[in-house]
Amino acid sequence: MWGACGKAFRLKTVRLLGKTERSRAEALRRRGKNDKLGMNCLILQDNLYTLHAESQIAAIIHYLHRTTMSYLMKIAALNTLTGLLKRLRQQRNLKIERKNLQMLLTLNEEKYFKYPRIKELSSDKKKEIKNNLAALINEISFSQNPFITLRQKIASITIEFADYQVLCLTESEKTAAFYSDCDFISGDLYKYIDRCIEYRNELKEIKWKYPNTSNDELISFCNSFCLIYLYYIDGLNAVRVSTGDVDNVKDWYKPFLKSMLIWSEDSIRSKIGLPSLCKDGLEVIKYSTFMNLVLDGHKNPYFEWDNIYKIKT
Repeated sequence: MWGACGKAFRLKTVRLLGKTERSRAEALRRRGKNDKLGMNCLILQDNLYTLHAESQIAAIIHYLHRTTMSYLMKIAALNTLTGLLKRLRQQRNLKIERKNLQMLLTLNEEKYFKYPRIKELSSDKKKEIKNNLAALINEISFSQNPFITLRQKIASITIEFADYQVLCLTESEKTAAFYSDCDFISGDLYKYIDRCIEYRNELKEIKWKYPNTSNDELISFCNSFCLIYLYYIDGLNAVRVSTGDVDNVKDWYKPFLKSMLIWSEDSIRSKIGLPSLCKDGLEVIKYSTFMNLVLDGHKNPYFEWDNIYKIKT
């Protein structure tokens, strides 16, 4: 009985591609009508990437464990089927992950594109924003190290977001944020927006093109930049979650974002001549080093960072 099935395995699970059902039936008859294992192998070929195939493989493995064939034959067959079952389940899980990721990205788009700041943009501008996120995801997918590339993109865009968020964040908005108890994020730099222009290229260009732009309009531009950056960040975080780079108990992203806000605030305060809110220069360095742990690829950068500095976040 095993001779026929052994041949089937050597033919890569009886890949009778292009043959008619009649030829399949003839093949079965040549292997013997009672060769149930060979029959299962042929059925498996027809359903290779379905859940039915998965159950067939599991059934064959169970059958093999109960047969009295030689030990070496049994081990060879089990290794082949176990490997096939593993690949099949990986394929299935990959499809589920892709489906979940697409759902998350769709929800992300619906969430952000309903806000007037984005909704009222021109069709071309909205298309450009969507394409930018798609380009980021493609760049990550085709990079030599997608994990590190994803971390790099999340980190760089988070820094861009933080640089503008601290310039438009108000006291009331800070009160509603997850970092409301942080003394190192003021929520009042918007009062000095005119002094910050020199250090933010987009604002500098706007003021250069439109000299009569008011401070309120500059703050509004900052809010618009932040919303677009958040769209990118949440999209990339959806990719991050789909790859398993997440800790459901103590994830690293929010503490990282908070650290970058502290770093950005301290940096701009230094540039425009305002006193630091941190105790000393060494204090803010602790927050800036969080980025190094993210980029170095630590499994949970928050754990590593907290283990070094023991900072309450």
